[in-house]
Amino acid sequence: MSLYIRKVITTPGIREHIEQLHPSVLGDMNSIVMDLK
Repeated sequence: MSLYIRKVITTPGIREHIEQLHPSVLGDMNSIVMDLK
């Protein structure tokens, strides 16, 4: 699942869309990816 989340947050168009409509979700996704490193 983390690979999917990483792909979503690194795809510019998708990231911008989430950032505009659901910034807290983007923060949660970033946290998930960073916790796995």
